[in-house]
Amino acid sequence: MQHRIISEAYAVGLTLLVAACEPAPFRTLHFDGGSTFDAAEGDASTAVDGAAAGDASTGADAATGNDTGAPDRWIAGATAALGYKLYVPSAAGSDPLPLVVVLHGCAQSADALAQLTLMNDVAEQQGFYALYPEQSAARESERCWRWYDAAHQHRDTGEPADLVAVVANVSSRYPVDPTRIYVAGLSAGGAMAVILAATYPDVFSAVGTAAGLEYGAAAAYGGIWQACLYGGPSPNTQGIAAYNAMGDQARPLRLIAFHGSADDVVYPVALDQLVAQWAQTNDLVDDATDNDSVDAVADAEQAGNVPGGLDYRHRQFAAAAGQPNLIESYLVDGMGHAWPGGAAGVDFSDPRGPAASALMWQFFSAGH
Repeated sequence: MQHRIISEAYAVGLTLLVAACEPAPFRTLHFDGGSTFDAAEGDASTAVDGAAAGDASTGADAATGNDTGAPDRWIAGATAALGYKLYVPSAAGSDPLPLVVVLHGCAQSADALAQLTLMNDVAEQQGFYALYPEQSAARESERCWRWYDAAHQHRDTGEPADLVAVVANVSSRYPVDPTRIYVAGLSAGGAMAVILAATYPDVFSAVGTAAGLEYGAAAAYGGIWQACLYGGPSPNTQGIAAYNAMGDQARPLRLIAFHGSADDVVYPVALDQLVAQWAQTNDLVDDATDNDSVDAVADAEQAGNVPGGLDYRHRQFAAAAGQPNLIESYLVDGMGHAWPGGAAGVDFSDPRGPAASALMWQFFSAGH
């Protein structure tokens, strides 16, 4: 039984982090006529036009099924290290738009994550790019991001560097607003999103998680079971570690986190630890002193309900007066290991929960 749980925590709970043990070389892709990319190295990069990559089968947004009327909305690309899918909203033009990076879980693909989160729908409605880096089975057999490995928890090395190279690749080809780049993820993808926020606070302005974990929740493969079922090290210790990982780029970093009270892959203790870790990190960021200027005591708490769905508890942790909340968390009653408010009938999505993708965007955009 224990072996089965550990396997689930690895093959399901380790959601996102495009693999690589070295920084990916920067690569420029040339746009050709609005439909294809001239990919000189790595995986071929093509615009999905009904017969190209992944699960796409039409010129519509293949992940959501919403017909955008344009064949180049759901685009496949690659750096030397990682492949990715990019959703380009119809609002895209010459003006810079925000970018939301969304990290998949183990054994998932970019197409699967886009389908279950419905993030492309929000991107189309609100006018931002949605970027889905993709782990390779050749690099990690279960397509997991290695959030649990200390070699992939620091700046300028390993998977964090490879993922930021994907962001740089897309930003070189599309007008992305560098002040409005955000990262989100499910399960292990959430854990890696947290690592990216700590190691590249100069790139990412806020982070969102579903079933995520604190920074550095494990430092080796053998620590996965402990972290997922019982929690990682002290959030205060990890909050200091995340602050140190920020280095000279340290700045306040906003977090929104979702978790199911019935999650038996990444237990709900992870939510409390994640909130406490970021409270500690932000406490140090504001004046370099551990003085509880930011703490893990909620400033407001509301009970909510999705009509016809699940109850939830929404906690808010305020920043300075007049500023948007620094941290928000949602504990969804009765939800398992899932993205709340996602597509129906899809693994690791629970449509009965609050709409995480829309709420993440609302939280992200409030910071600007």
